[in-house]
Amino acid sequence: MKINFIVTVWGSKYIESFNNNFLTSFCNDKTFLGFDEFLSKESSLIIYTLKKDSDLFNKEKISKLKVNLNVDIKYLDNIFSIIESDKYELLSKLQNIIINLNYDCDYLSFIYPDFIFSKESIYNCLKLLKKNNYS
Repeated sequence: MKINFIVTVWGSKYIESFNNNFLTSFCNDKTFLGFDEFLSKESSLIIYTLKKDSDLFNKEKISKLKVNLNVDIKYLDNIFSIIESDKYELLSKLQNIIINLNYDCDYLSFIYPDFIFSKESIYNCLKLLKKNNYS
């Protein structure tokens, strides 16, 4: 089962939230076990951000994730230069573009930088998807 976890995040405040909230709760042994048991090796965490913000990400936690999941950082600079919208309208347009770019996976999971997962939530979600053969 191939899942792409998608995060669109830019700006120091939101990347700090991503590092402290999402990455901290996502990087745990039970989640990693779920990746090993239920996901194909092609599954990924894809982070869409601005090039100027790339140094703000917690490299240590991302490296830890890379052992169990592909991690790819993609830059939105070109898109920002052609789409003029408020933040939420821009995010909606970006998500539509991202859906079209990720046609080759079984599932997409859009994640916001301030999401916090319990230790077993990702594992249990993956287990249910596999058990019910949704893919």
